[in-house]
Order: sequence, then C-alpha cells, then structure tokens
Amino acid sequence: MAIYLYELGLHFHQITLSSLFFMQFYFNPYNTTEYVNCNDYVIANFGAVSAFYNTYNAAMDLKETIEIINPPKLGIYALSYGTYFTNTYMQLPGARYDAVILDGPLPPGRWLMEFNAIWNSHVSQDLISLCVRESSVCSEAFDSMGHYPRLIMDQLIDGSLKCLDKLPWLREENGVHLVRTYNNYLTASKDAQVLMGPFWHRMLRCTDEDATQLTTFHNQRVAADTYRSPTYDYSYGLGINILASELYSLADANSSLSYENQLVVMSRLFSDGGGQYSSSFARDVSHWPRYTPNPISRTFASPAVPVLILAGTLDPNTQFGLGKWYRGGLGVNAQLVEVPYATHGTLTATDTCVHLILTDFFTSWGTSVNTSCIYSDYYSLPDFDGSEAPAQGLSQYMFGTADVWNNGFLIDTNATNIEDETVTSSSSDCNWEDEDVEIVLGSTLAAFFVVVCLIVLFFTMKWAPKTSDGLMSDSKL
Repeated sequence: MAIYLYELGLHFHQITLSSLFFMQFYFNPYNTTEYVNCNDYVIANFGAVSAFYNTYNAAMDLKETIEIINPPKLGIYALSYGTYFTNTYMQLPGARYDAVILDGPLPPGRWLMEFNAIWNSHVSQDLISLCVRESSVCSEAFDSMGHYPRLIMDQLIDGSLKCLDKLPWLREENGVHLVRTYNNYLTASKDAQVLMGPFWHRMLRCTDEDATQLTTFHNQRVAADTYRSPTYDYSYGLGINILASELYSLADANSSLSYENQLVVMSRLFSDGGGQYSSSFARDVSHWPRYTPNPISRTFASPAVPVLILAGTLDPNTQFGLGKWYRGGLGVNAQLVEVPYATHGTLTATDTCVHLILTDFFTSWGTSVNTSCIYSDYYSLPDFDGSEAPAQGLSQYMFGTADVWNNGFLIDTNATNIEDETVTSSSSDCNWEDEDVEIVLGSTLAAFFVVVCLIVLFFTMKWAPKTSDGLMSDSKL
C-alpha cells in the first residue's frame, strides 16, 4: 500500500472546517472582506470543535485506517506539510510504515510561517544572482549586479520607477502587491524561472514595447488567478486552523509577529507573504480559536526503516537547509538527496531523475537508492539566455513575444506556444510490486480518499496548484 500525504489544509474529498466562500490563493491586504466573511463563518460554525482538527488526531485517524486495511507492506510519500504530518505519524505506538519519502521537508519545531516570506525573498535573490553569474545575457542586462532587481523593487515601492508612468495597473493601490505575487510565481515555478530576469529587465528598461509586454504578463496572471473555480476538495479553514496553532510561530502571543507587524515587515520585501498575511490576520483580527499542539508534533521521530528526504536547491517555501536539519533529527536511517534547481516538491512531470529515484526506492522498500543521475549531467542550468524552445514558448505565452529578453535575440524560430504543449505519462509510472495493495490513501487531517493505482505523477499534475494555462502556479504548503 502507498500513502500520499499532501498539502496543508488542501485537497481532500470531504468538506471539513470549510466555509461557503471560495478563497483566492493570494491574500490581498488591500481587500480583506472575503477573509473576514470566511473566518467569521468558520469560527461561528466550527469554532467549538476546531481544536479536534489537528495533526496528532489526524495521524491517529490514519493509523486506524491503515489497521483496517491491513496491507502487507506500506510506503509513504509525503510533500510539504505532509512531511510534518508523517513525522507525527511515525511516532505513534504501533504505527506501520516500511519506507518513507519526505519531499519539500518541513521539520518539527523549525519551519515557521511567521518568517516564510523573508525566505521567499532570499530565494528570489538567489535565482537572479544565479542568472547574472551564469548567463552573459542576464549579466549584461543587470550590469553584472545580482541585486539590481532588488533596487528596481525599491524604486517601485518608493514611487520613483519610470515604468509607473506607462503601466496603469502598477499605479493601483495593490500594484506593488501584485508584482510581489508575480515574483513568487517566477520563483516557485521551475518552468517560469527563466522569465525572472526578463521580467525585471523589462521593469527597468521599460520601453513602450516592454510596457506592452509587461501588461500582457499581468493580464495572463490575473486571468490565471481568477480562473480558479470553487472546488469541493479544498478547505481554507483547515489550513488556517493548523497554521494558527501549530505552524505560525514558536514564540508566545506577545512575541510573535502580529498582522500589523507583518504589514510593516513585508512592505519592503521582494516577495509576497500570502501565508503570513492570512494566518496572522486570522489570529489577530478574526481571533481564530487556537489549541495547544500535541508535544510529539514538535519532536523528531526515530524511524527504524529507510527514510529518503528530497530537497530542492531553489525551494522558496521550505528552506534548502531544512533537508540537512531533518536528516540530522531523524537519525541514521534517513538519507538526504538534494535536487539541483528544484523548487518546492522535487517530483514534477518532467524530472525523470526524481521519478527513477522514487521508483527505485519504493520498489526495493528503501534497500536500494540509485542517485547517480543527480550527479550526472542530467541537471543543466535553467535557460537564462532564452535561447531554447521551451523558454521562448513560455515567453510567447506570458509576454506575447518569443523574444525572451526583448532584445532581438531569437535563436530557435520554431518555439512553440506553451499553451499547446501537453504532458503525458505512461502506465509504466505505476511500478509497484504485484503482491502489494496498489492504493493511494490521500490524507489531510480527518479526511481520506482511496484511489486505485499509485501514479505519483498523476497526483502532481492533477492536484498541484495550477494556473489556467496548465503551468504550476505558486507553491503552497
């Protein structure tokens, strides 16, 4: 049996702690009405029982479910919050598991939503510095200074950026907020990383053509974010409930950053802090009822079976160094694999190397882990020059031109529109021993669903946050 544990408060079959309001992913500090309405609804209807919806109780539910199914063997693949959840589950007396993968690791007592936007900003800067260091086109665009886009953001915040005169949407009250969310998208999406430099280059130069292309980018992102429709496998309330009590801060109420503090701290950041906004707003403005987490959710498990930790070197959501922290906490049976240039969740539709590692690990139940592809020439730098078809196709879709840097530099004239590209997977992805129960048990707290046949790629593409163009959107927990 294989268990797939996904994101915080998201994507499960049964409505739990949910409101009647569909919440947008980005928290807009300039329009909090929908959050007031949703928070008030959830508190009024579920406030008296919300403390029961916690990580520990959900882990107990999962344990009892596994006992009923009683599979011959059990493998767990956990992503993001799922890694925190799995660490709690592994500490339960009698909990069954034979091999575990923790992807996008969130170790207990270490990762906190309170400061996550600061880390997002650091990773955005790392990405731009990498672009300047490794690409002559990028280096020339920013005068060899990896911090140049940070200065552009300062000009935007201060109102002195010349592009403000050409972009009406940028002059709106939430203009800076929108740019930060776009920066999040360019950092969190592995495909879109190649557009980070070109986006800020257009912001700096801002010819009439640049302004037109930036407006096209803006319109595509707005359309993508508003395209999402209400869904019955989502619970904003469940996510906020866990964040507010377990994962926002380790400090006491008087020392942790309040919502007003967050507005000040994030006013000068390079990236947006939607998670900090929504969770601190729920705590301090809506007075969301909070509970005391079970102590084992703050301590490391001591697994006696193989555990594989996967960490992306450009993960904007769970810091790259947390992989080492998690490995040290779990002990000798934990192994860490660091995936070059990967973002949050190293398992993607196109990363064959991670697919091979995962398949090798689970089919051998952790006794064999072939990571040779990590150290081969499989991983190449992102196409910062914009000289290849995928980057040019994405540029065509997002900017309205295949000329990635808008500098007349177009090598591959056969660049395709990203909108027309599809990703397929074969049945060979479901590579499990015949004797095992081929089940995926998706669990987020109290709710579970069972699906025949484990194809992790299927889960990644179906339930990972996407935009209307089918691209991976900004990573969530």
